[in-house]
Amino acid sequence: MVAQASAQADATSAPSGSSFEPFSQSYIDANFGLANIDGEFLFPGVSFLVGKRMFVSQRFFVDGQLGLAFPSIGTAKLGAGVRNPANGWSVAAGLRPWPTHWYLQVGREDRRCSDDVKPRVARRLKRRGKDPSDILCGEWIFSIEASAWLIDRLKVGKTPWRYHYGMYDSNAYGSSMTSAAMVTWSHRWYLH
Repeated sequence: MVAQASAQADATSAPSGSSFEPFSQSYIDANFGLANIDGEFLFPGVSFLVGKRMFVSQRFFVDGQLGLAFPSIGTAKLGAGVRNPANGWSVAAGLRPWPTHWYLQVGREDRRCSDDVKPRVARRLKRRGKDPSDILCGEWIFSIEASAWLIDRLKVGKTPWRYHYGMYDSNAYGSSMTSAAMVTWSHRWYLH
């Protein structure tokens, strides 16, 4: 699911008309986040990932990314979502396999690069029936995540914030790297 980043990916939307052609967007993503460790204190983290978002319809996409992170050394995310092409907002949900968290993220396209277009790019856009306003340079993303450990604790009627004894008896505790929940902010740069 996670595809290699390629600077040659087609980052344009499908031509308007009756037929839709699937397309993909390769990107680089820089993240900053805070994790709630052991249900007691916040710990910062960062990650740098490469990924690909593949549109299977005008609005629906699947997304995968893989990269380096601190403190987990490596991380990945696999998910699916919807994007509103009219306003640039997207919503996605999925799984971070390591450290194991379920996530919900909201994104907003950043179109600030559409004013700085080289003549060669302008000609290519015109051939495709597009103009500089169709260029997608990046996206700001906010994510909230619940760990497998937190979900495991909630299933048995306990939370890390109320029960501090015997809370380490789950395999999910280790796979979640002792994190109960995370919030992350990121910026994604699409590669053209």
